Amino acid sequence: MLLEYDWKQLKSDISPEQAFYIILLLIFWETVRTEQDKGEEILFCRENVAAVVRSVPDYDFKESILQISERVAWELLEQEKNAEDVKVLMSWLHRHLRQAWKAGALRQNSLSMQRELCVLAEREGLFTTTPDGIKALLGALFEGVHFSDMLDMCSGMSYAGHELWERLAAGNAETFYTGEEIEPVFCSIARAWLYLSGEKRCKVIRRNILEPVTGGVAEQYDFITADLPRGTNRPLVCDDTDVRIKGFRNKKIYADWIFIEDMLGRLRQGGYGSALVTTGGLIRENEKQLRQQVIENDWLEAVITLPANLYANVHTMTELLIFHKGKPVERQNRILFIDISRFYCRQSRGAWELSIEGINAAREAFCEFRQLEGISVIRERDELNRETVSWKPLSYLTQTDTGARTLKLEQAASIVRGAQLKPDEIRVSEGGVKFINVKDIQNERILYESAENVDETRLIEKPQFRIREDDILLTSKGTVIKLAIAGEPQMVSYISENITILRINRRMYHPYVLYDYLQSEEGRRALEGIQSGTTIRILSNANLKKLDIPAYPMDVMEKVGEELRRNRMEFDRQQRELTARFLAQKQKLEQELKNGLKKEARQDGENISESQHEK
Repeated sequence: MLLEYDWKQLKSDISPEQAFYIILLLIFWETVRTEQDKGEEILFCRENVAAVVRSVPDYDFKESILQISERVAWELLEQEKNAEDVKVLMSWLHRHLRQAWKAGALRQNSLSMQRELCVLAEREGLFTTTPDGIKALLGALFEGVHFSDMLDMCSGMSYAGHELWERLAAGNAETFYTGEEIEPVFCSIARAWLYLSGEKRCKVIRRNILEPVTGGVAEQYDFITADLPRGTNRPLVCDDTDVRIKGFRNKKIYADWIFIEDMLGRLRQGGYGSALVTTGGLIRENEKQLRQQVIENDWLEAVITLPANLYANVHTMTELLIFHKGKPVERQNRILFIDISRFYCRQSRGAWELSIEGINAAREAFCEFRQLEGISVIRERDELNRETVSWKPLSYLTQTDTGARTLKLEQAASIVRGAQLKPDEIRVSEGGVKFINVKDIQNERILYESAENVDETRLIEKPQFRIREDDILLTSKGTVIKLAIAGEPQMVSYISENITILRINRRMYHPYVLYDYLQSEEGRRALEGIQSGTTIRILSNANLKKLDIPAYPMDVMEKVGEELRRNRMEFDRQQRELTARFLAQKQKLEQELKNGLKKEARQDGENISESQHEK
């Protein structure tokens, strides 16, 4: 707690980044001084840092500390307030670490403080580290897996990867850890603390994985893990000389798939790979060919959907891909899809933690390779969606194996994405027609009264966008899918580009039966399963067309559908009456309050007049 207090004190006067480097360097410096039994207090400055580490025999450690020292803006410590804060922190560290040294736990305490500092810095958004819940999940899934070499791609400061390596390699003195990281200072921090930990079977390499690999034989590993960088996934121009994407036909490739191809290219036969990615890589049309190649090679063993908001300051969904270049016979040509997105608990404001229940459910499904109702499903590779080659678990968990008949949505309805108008084409006026957008669909109702008015001349030639009775409207863009079914339109209205109309073929389906299904938990999950995008979720017409919906006998569906229609109309009628009654009563009560105030004011006036008259 004292470290957190000093962190807050220091970063209130200087930037969080400088506070991080200064405190981290102080921890390393005082750890070395304590081991050298330096009892006297000396000034914390660039020259003294260099002097203290000069006597350390390890060259990499000395270079790493000096590189971290270069990140410190030493002139800030010449200011009296900052110098005093550092002096107080240094005195506390000196006492604390000497006590730990006497107890034989110096380096353990030093490492603990480093990790605590990283948590504090992550909250400030300085960097992103693998959450504890995900580290626990990886440990549970791969416990018992034997390997000799582990590669930690995008290793950062190596705290998370090394922790996983220690757990999986426990009792095996023949294993080796390699971290790969592009950021020089992170490499330096990792090398410094790995040296202090006394671990001789570890190394950290600086490497830009996105640079083309033009030849040579890459070093092979039994186990590779990667937590891909958040917020930096972008399309890159394909390099024809890069052997990792040889034969890839598109002009551009997203960064996440370069990392994945790099991993697969360096994974030994029989080896395991795990990659933490955002949802886009599982469904993006651009890399469909690469997903198909992985499936044909039978390297994908499982995909696990994790809860959102597990990473500090990151709100996109995370998926865990598990590759295996040596599946046992019973798992060959099959993929396990797992969804534990609902297993979370709130850790702090804006951050969630993967729950123990979720970890146990994923471990049971993966280790036993079996289906758990509502959590996991096994699909033959030939059962994957051939049009999208989607790896998204929700796409397959919503497909039931009950034997019930289904049909594609495009067989029951025409699917129309709304009108795309330029800002200068939207003419707000008193007259015109209504232009329905996402904000105008609330609580299963179309709010015509709040919609914008636009000039109909821009839309009159686009009748397919005009709302008709029994049309089902759903939002095609946004974080939450909203739905509404149109009764008899109150006024001429058209849909915007962020709305999709499902216009039902009455010879094939009843609109209220379809609406009831899409609003159900099963229907919602089916819709979420075909969404694309990470931050902004998209429901494309192509994916909607291939959505499976239940098939019922038409006579039964007609009867049930009309009953659902009557129920909906009666519900809407009662809701309108209750709302009107509530508002009328509210207005009456508010008027009583106003009348009370007026009466009180009159009485006060009369009292004042009487008082003046008496005088």
